[in-house]
Amino acid sequence: AEASREALAREENNPYAYANLGVALLHLGNKSEGKQACEQAIALAPEPQFAREVEAEMTKLLKPKKTTTN
Repeated sequence: AEASREALAREENNPYAYANLGVALLHLGNKSEGKQACEQAIALAPEPQFAREVEAEMTKLLKPKKTTTN
């Protein structure tokens, strides 16, 4: 996540850095900030396919995890 923050400090409208940051934060359990970063990546997306990929990954990571009982 730190490398993505550094990239955004250099280039504040970098959709790829926002996407990487968002996914990293979601993996770390920071759903609110991760979702915001992914949404920013989608808003800045250079092409529709990139936006769809970020949205799909964000949706997957925001789904509640299934628990199994034995």
